[in-house]
Amino acid sequence: AELKACSRTGDVGRAEELFEMLRGTEADKPSVEAYNFLIHACATKKDPDRAEHFMEEMEAAGVEPTPITYNSVINACAAAGDAYRAQHWLVRMINQGMQPTQVTYGTLCKVFARQGMVSQVRSIMEMVEGGGGQLNEYFFASLISACGAAEPPDSKGAIRAFNDLVSRGLRPQSVKRALERVVGVRQTAQMFANLARSAGQAKASSQ
Repeated sequence: AELKACSRTGDVGRAEELFEMLRGTEADKPSVEAYNFLIHACATKKDPDRAEHFMEEMEAAGVEPTPITYNSVINACAAAGDAYRAQHWLVRMINQGMQPTQVTYGTLCKVFARQGMVSQVRSIMEMVEGGGGQLNEYFFASLISACGAAEPPDSKGAIRAFNDLVSRGLRPQSVKRALERVVGVRQTAQMFANLARSAGQAKASSQ
């Protein structure tokens, strides 16, 4: 229970102490759950170096990583702002025959978005759909944010992303702030007004 608590607070030092105690008392080897808590603590602490160290130690000990393990390492890399390192672990996860979750993909999109890596966010979205998943508002918010962080900012790309979201029946309100940061408050308000007008016309024509 204490090891789990350390994983939530990011107390890597105490988590290591508890882990070593487990290593000394368990008849065989620490469980995958114990390793996962330790690596999660590293993710909370934004320490990808330690997360990768324990992943390698885990594999050397013959303990099979789970999707949770990979997600934690990816989270550690993402939290540290290391997009390519996070992507490396995603590829490795897939190569091990594990299916990333939408949370995994969403984490990657977020770190790519912060760095204005529009094409990478789009690639992740294509991977989600290619694997039979459905895109939600979170992905489009990341794509719009990436357009804003790009050099130079890609306002047209942000508008295309917004229109794509609308065409899929997703909630426009969920990306309003992200859109305002890219195209400005005035243009965003105009886009939402046009959207409301179109919805009103469609409703009137169906009556």
